[in-house]
Amino acid sequence: MSDDPTTTSRTRGPLGVLGFGAAACAAGCIGPIVAFFGSIGVLGALSTPFVGVLGLAVAVLAVAAAVTVRRRRRAACAVPAGPVPLDAPVRRTIDA
Repeated sequence: MSDDPTTTSRTRGPLGVLGFGAAACAAGCIGPIVAFFGSIGVLGALSTPFVGVLGLAVAVLAVAAAVTVRRRRRAACAVPAGPVPLDAPVRRTIDA
């Protein structure tokens, strides 16, 4: 073996074969990986309006529920303007 830096060796060691295998694996697997991440991006872009519409629907339902509860409470607490006639209390007896 010479110490001359201008000469190159054409022999590959075991790490060269491993590197070639890793490069081949990456080249073969990159298509499905990119497609998977692309589909996530497309699905995210398509679902964005649905999430917005769903949020708007939840907000509308919450406001409607708040208004309904408020009206029911107000109607339940209505007090007559004048005096209200009551019957005289009746004393109950226990029959033996």
